[in-house]
Amino acid sequence: MDMDPSTPSAGLNPETESPAESSVQSPETPVDMGKAYAAAIDLLRRVPTAKVSHALALINRLAPELTEDLMAEVDQPLKVLTDTQVDKPFIGCDMNRDGDSYRSPYTSQFYPPLPEDYEAEPVLPFCRAIEEEGNHK
Repeated sequence: MDMDPSTPSAGLNPETESPAESSVQSPETPVDMGKAYAAAIDLLRRVPTAKVSHALALINRLAPELTEDLMAEVDQPLKVLTDTQVDKPFIGCDMNRDGDSYRSPYTSQFYPPLPEDYEAEPVLPFCRAIEEEGNHK
């Protein structure tokens, strides 16, 4: 179905804009990353807490260059996951997250598993010892 670009339904004001003057950006139009980041943060502040993770994933798909900054800035809700090796629940949060996976404090395994070509940050031995002691009492 072809649309006549001069009709209002095409998003243009036929009296003032032509298709070349439209405010709609083409894929080749450079985007001000500062404005894109501010718009993403503004949007995420308005999303219900239960939908922040989903909205963040969608924004990251649209603007992957913002991913690192947004992940550092936006607090995601806690998740309860289960370590299937020991059949115990654990809390998934920013502190044990690596990418889209969360490290279990019981076995140090990631849920869901990390991609095979991805290497997680190693846990410092003294931190792991404290973690094991705290989770076995």
